[in-house]
Amino acid sequence: MLGKIAVFAALVIIAIIFQTFFASLISIDNVMPDIYVVLVIYLTLTQGLAYGAVFGFITGVIEGSADPGLLGLSAVLKVVLAVIVYFMSIRIRLESNFARILTVLISVAAHNVLYYLVAYKFNIELTIYTSVKYALLEAVYSSVIAVILLYLAKRKLTLKFEA
Repeated sequence: MLGKIAVFAALVIIAIIFQTFFASLISIDNVMPDIYVVLVIYLTLTQGLAYGAVFGFITGVIEGSADPGLLGLSAVLKVVLAVIVYFMSIRIRLESNFARILTVLISVAAHNVLYYLVAYKFNIELTIYTSVKYALLEAVYSSVIAVILLYLAKRKLTLKFEA
């Protein structure tokens, strides 16, 4: 049990380091992949709802700490996302890689659109502009990262939650 917690904590720390320091290095025109959402989906599909929701909550609080006015919004959105993906996986069977990539694409786009909607105080015009400019491109970029993670998972190069 302690081994699983240690691996999970290491994954949280690695994700935070990647998103904070390295995502900006691989950004394309200020569009960065959202590794947090990709990992929330991955953990939810492979390890279950508890792992995905806890990971989403922790990384969401840390991500939201940069803007105290919206503190907790990202965490709530990531937990809700984990719950939706979990129930979708039960109903639809997201076993194919194509379905998982499509889930990442839709989830990142929906997460960002909802975030912008609340951050801009439900200003639809500004939300649509920002979503088209950033959210959709970030969703595509995050899907590319998900393809890489799925490839690594097939090659058994990822972290295992086995003690």
